[in-house]
Parts: sequence; C-alpha cells; structure tokens
Amino acid sequence: AFWPVRGARQGGLKAARGLSYGRVPLTLALFTLGLILSALGIQRIVIDADWIGELPERDPVVADLRWYEEHFNGLLRLEAKLDGDLATPQAFAAVDRLQQVMVAEAGISGAESYVDWVREMAGNPESIGERQIREAIGFMRLAGADFPRHIVTEDLKQGRIIFQTRDVGIKRYLELEKRLEAEAARLPEGLRIEAAGYSRMAYSSSKMVVTTLLSSLALSLVSISLFVMLSFRSVRLGLISVIPNFFPIVVALGVTGWLNIPLRIGIVMIYCLGIGLAVDDSIHLITRFIQERRIRPDLSNRDLLLRTLRTTGKALITTSAVLGLGALSYLPSSFKSIADVGTLLTVIVVAALVTDLFLLPILIEKFLPRSSKL
Repeated sequence: AFWPVRGARQGGLKAARGLSYGRVPLTLALFTLGLILSALGIQRIVIDADWIGELPERDPVVADLRWYEEHFNGLLRLEAKLDGDLATPQAFAAVDRLQQVMVAEAGISGAESYVDWVREMAGNPESIGERQIREAIGFMRLAGADFPRHIVTEDLKQGRIIFQTRDVGIKRYLELEKRLEAEAARLPEGLRIEAAGYSRMAYSSSKMVVTTLLSSLALSLVSISLFVMLSFRSVRLGLISVIPNFFPIVVALGVTGWLNIPLRIGIVMIYCLGIGLAVDDSIHLITRFIQERRIRPDLSNRDLLLRTLRTTGKALITTSAVLGLGALSYLPSSFKSIADVGTLLTVIVVAALVTDLFLLPILIEKFLPRSSKL
C-alpha cells in the first residue's frame, strides 16, 4: 500500500546480456588467473592457533598474560612420560641432557623433573658424578612425605618431565613434540620417553579437527554433485555444477593463505558454510534455467540463460548483497576469529555470486547440448 511494486522492465534483458556474455575468452582467462593465484595462496596456508593471539595485542588481558609468561615460566606445559630404571647414573645423565636440550628450544621457558630434585639433594654442584647421584637418590628416598611423587614414583621406575612453555601455538607445539621424540630416540636401551599430558591432547585434537574438516570438503563436493545429478536426472549438470561450487572455496582458501590467516577451529567451519552458499546459488540458477527450457523449448540455451539471469540472477545479486553486508559486520570484532570469519565469508559470497553469474552460464551453454533431455 505504501510502496507499490514495480513491474518487470524489458531493459533487464539487456543488462543480463551484458552481465554474463560478451567476452567469454576474457571471462575464462580471469577465472583461470584467479584459480592460479588461489592455488599459490593455498600453498602458504599453515595450521596454527594460539590462545593469546585471538585477542588484540593492546588488550589488558593480553598484557597481563604476557607479564605472567615472562615472570612465571609460561602459561602451558609440555609433558613427557619417563619409563625405565631412573635410579642409574646413566639414566640420570640421559634425562639431564635431554632436559637441557629441550629447555634451550625457543618457546620453552623452564622444566622440572626428578633430575632437579637429585641435584638439589646433592647441593646443586656445577658437575655431578656417579657417586653423588647415587647418594642423592638415596637421600631422596628417605624424604618420606616430602618425596616428589608428582614427578617420579618411589621405586624410580616411572616419572615425567614437565616443560613450561609460552603460548607458542599449535604449529610450534607440534615441532617441540617432534624434537622431543627425536631426542628420545637417542636414549640408552631400557629408557623410554614419550609426550603426554592435557596440552598435547588439546593441540593434537585441534589439528585433527581442522584437517578432518578440510578433507570432508572434498567428500561434500562429491556428494553434492551426485545429488544434483539425481535431482535433475542429468550427469552433465552434476559435473557442470562442480566448478561453481568448488571455485569459491578454492578462492577463500587462497585468500586465507595470502592474508596469512592460520587455519584453526574458529574459522575452518566457514568453508563448510561456504559450500552451502555456493550450492544454493547454483541450484537456483539451474532450476530456473530448466523451467525456462521447458516453457520455451524453441529458444537457444543463450536466450534461456539470459531470461534466467534476468529473473533469478537479479535475486541472487540481492541475496548476496544482504549476506555480504551481514558478513562485513563481523570485521570490527576485537576477537580475531570472528573478524577472520567476516573476511572469508565475504570472499565466499562474492566469489559464489561472480562464478554463478559469469562462469556457470558459459559452462551450461558450452557443455549442455540443446538436444539433451531435462
């Protein structure tokens, strides 16, 4: 009543013609260039995450955590489980050497093991011999209730090394774990060390979530293509739909690499959402094209596609603009993962729209013969 609906304008057909067609070689060249740049960006992607990095550097919480790391030997821990006869001087020397090597690594700010307790019992000498080691272990066994059970068993058959670490992130944490495994391989026979602890579980599970979600993207694309084939009863349409559904995700991954956004749980979900947005646009266009073809079987594929873009294409532009504005509202967030989600979601929305308006009509016209039944 207050805002009358405007009728369809014939000029829309010319706009659709100029939007989708005109320079097919140029369009294909630009999409190829985008694919190449995205592939180069994907090679720069790293899987990493750290707790402090999610907040702005000037945030008071970050300043407090940095101060705590500096004065209290880090926020997190890398633990190593010890198995073997730890009472021998050979085992003491091997664990002592491993501990010193690991403490020298960047990101590790301190360590605690039974070696420190033995040295304390011996009076903290600069160098310690076999006799001093045996005497110190004997004194430690007489400690009674003060025996360091949190670090070694009373029979000295099992123990652990606790390495205090800064918030180094998943990538560096796993590098430290590999270094620990390499040093463990040099231990004398009968003595074993392996990484353990809650921090290891948390970092490993985070990496597993990211890698499994990325591998699921490929499975999703295959499943969606099969679904399109069955829904439209056309193998060709199913194969054609792979490219417009695949391209926006590749572009988003490429942008992730070029912007040095590390893959982490906070943003990896956006790629799954992106597939849904890309598929939605493609199905709308393909469905409208099939309807136009059944209503006007005498028209060419190009004319049918122009009519499709005049109606559904305009609707896709409107919905994509709304989604894009919604995604852009995430950018001012002080929480880094949310801001990154806004960036990548905007990229996916724009890439999906451009692909469906420019590339999908070309693919349908070139690879879907007029004689095929739909």
